[in-house]
Amino acid sequence: MKETYSSFNNEALFVLIQNNDERAYLELYNRTFEKLYINANVLLSSHQDAEEIIHDIYVNIWNKRENIHINHTVETYLKSAVHYGCLKKLAERKRNRAYISGIEYSDETEYVRDNSTEQFLNFEFLQQTLENAIITLPQKCQIIFRLSREYGFTDKEIAQKLGVSVNTIRTQMARALKKLKYFMKMIIFF
Repeated sequence: MKETYSSFNNEALFVLIQNNDERAYLELYNRTFEKLYINANVLLSSHQDAEEIIHDIYVNIWNKRENIHINHTVETYLKSAVHYGCLKKLAERKRNRAYISGIEYSDETEYVRDNSTEQFLNFEFLQQTLENAIITLPQKCQIIFRLSREYGFTDKEIAQKLGVSVNTIRTQMARALKKLKYFMKMIIFF
């Protein structure tokens, strides 16, 4: 009896991919492409760049399939790859803008740069990156973090709402902040 690949989880598919299974590769691609594409498109605001990044990620997965070691879930690996790909693309755009600006404005031309749009885009990017980091937190930790930071509830109010102790809230917040701090450091220093 032939098993359908749709019944396998992403981790099982990845093991099959590492064993040169092209059908498992296609199943993982079809299963995850749209979500990854949406994330990339939100960060880059470019359909073409988003498609290119996802395509490059999957080509890289196939080419290096035997040497890839995933420490967390396949979904986390793919999301991280998309974020790194987007960061590279944004850095490339910035280099291109700097190059073009150097050509357009000579030393003789006084040019005052208004970077409010760039700052807004950087803020939007960091905000989206933070949101993507938050969704990697365990569900309860996510809820506690959002209640505290997004809705302004105190630890005591959150504890009452969720029916847990204040110490549990503090522990979960400490874990959330530690993970988010680590994630953001990786993004900023990449």
